[in-house]
Amino acid sequence: MRSRSPRPGGAPTDLSHDEIQQLFQTFDTDGDHKVTPDELQIGLFRLGHSTVPGFVHHIFEQADTDGDGGIDIHEFKIFWEHHNAQLKRIFDMADVASTGEITTVDLERVMRNEGIKAQTKNELTMMMKKVDKDGNGGVSYNEFREYFMFTPLTNTNEILKFWQRPALVGDDGRMKEIVVPLNSSAAGSATSLTTVTNAADSDDMGEDGTATAYGNGKIGYVVCKFIDSGAFGEVSLVECQQTGMSYALKRFSQEDADVLAQYLEEREFFNALNSRPEALKRRSKLVQMYDSFISNDMSCLLLSYVPGGNLESWIENRVFNEESALFYFAEAAAAVHEIHTCCFVHRDIKPSQFLLEGNGRLKLCDFGSCVRVSEDGLVRAKVQIGTTDYMSPEVIRARRRTQPFPSNTDWWSLGIVLYQMLFGYLPFESTNEAITQQLILGHETTLRLSDPNVLPDGLSDDCKDLILGLLTETSQRLSYEDITVHPALSGVSECFSETETSHEPVSYIASLQVRDAPAISPKRLQRQRSAVGLPLRGRPPPRTNFSIAPTK
Repeated sequence: MRSRSPRPGGAPTDLSHDEIQQLFQTFDTDGDHKVTPDELQIGLFRLGHSTVPGFVHHIFEQADTDGDGGIDIHEFKIFWEHHNAQLKRIFDMADVASTGEITTVDLERVMRNEGIKAQTKNELTMMMKKVDKDGNGGVSYNEFREYFMFTPLTNTNEILKFWQRPALVGDDGRMKEIVVPLNSSAAGSATSLTTVTNAADSDDMGEDGTATAYGNGKIGYVVCKFIDSGAFGEVSLVECQQTGMSYALKRFSQEDADVLAQYLEEREFFNALNSRPEALKRRSKLVQMYDSFISNDMSCLLLSYVPGGNLESWIENRVFNEESALFYFAEAAAAVHEIHTCCFVHRDIKPSQFLLEGNGRLKLCDFGSCVRVSEDGLVRAKVQIGTTDYMSPEVIRARRRTQPFPSNTDWWSLGIVLYQMLFGYLPFESTNEAITQQLILGHETTLRLSDPNVLPDGLSDDCKDLILGLLTETSQRLSYEDITVHPALSGVSECFSETETSHEPVSYIASLQVRDAPAISPKRLQRQRSAVGLPLRGRPPPRTNFSIAPTK
């Protein structure tokens, strides 16, 4: 066989202790000297490696030798050195001609020796293209190690089968990995990966006008229409190809580490939610997750579809009377409490997060902002997120000082939602985010519920007391138990029931005759805006009355 000289730069390089330390810090994002499974997955993504949960799980088990739930620098170094030695042995065996790089001829021969089905010349070229980063036509050890280091594969046969996985080439010439289901046995096996219908990368329609199909390797879902999009993903209505049932498919791009982190947060919450007893899940006021998988280079969550739109779209065109606003508030409060019973806090409660079911009840959605509450009842988040208009004073302070905050912040946000339903506008509003924060921090003087020019006609004292009990400092804020027995909510106690009732909320949604929006007090706006040089806004456009047909 014709031998060739090793190409320049092809000689293997070992990492120094400092380089391994630096690599470890790439994974240890919170600086606690331990790498958690989520940090491992995000770190692998940032380094361009496979983030299939089955692989991540096996890598973590291999590295976490003391089983304490975290990989320290000593364990990380041992894993690196041990796996590096294994890969070097496999590489040397695959480098049949001993040229310092693996060629297509080498690859074909070693696959034959391992009893793996022979590949066509084109397939071998595709395999080489996945690992040969500099396009030189051969795979050096450095390229080989870079591609296979962070996998749980430890022998030649596994490496070769993983290497020959089917792949697609996008229009940009980049390789696109085929779907790996996250919740099936295939996720943990390098030899049983499955494919699904291919389609245009992330568009809902292909070039031929056909619908894009997504799937988990066993079941396919066809996109019917686009629903919504946000900072971290987009949601579409999909139909199961096998059953014809409709679902909401939430897709997260894998091109951004922050988006991947958001996906992992949301999936962690759903896993906690789905571990509850079946009876609790049946009467849940939260959107449910039925599946999670990777498809068409997108991380996907398959969720229950709620057809009635979100509460924000209703508020934009109408003001609720007190009876209907309190009903929806009670529905929302029960949903928020459900999150809290799972030891999570939502952190981004706002009208757009509540969806209306066909029977008029609410479902809470979008849990990417959820974080676990610490044992001391405080919330410790690496990144403070949320929508400023609905942000509590303690969260704003914590954001500025990078400190934990109490877990009852969601009740402040829900108080803002109640205010917005009743008044038609936000209590603390400005065109400048910094000014909005100042208005919230000064809520004791900027929130006026005693001015008759501000209050909607007929607003009860009990309802005002409820708003004030929510929009106050954390130590004085109403708890869920306080809310359930508050006099303002005595007529909607069914929303807090621990058992499902066959009674639909007809008395609240069958015919909601809603008045026009009240005039916004110029004095109130002047107090909030003129001092900071903002123009005085007029009253919002007229709101239309509306009615909903009775539920059957």
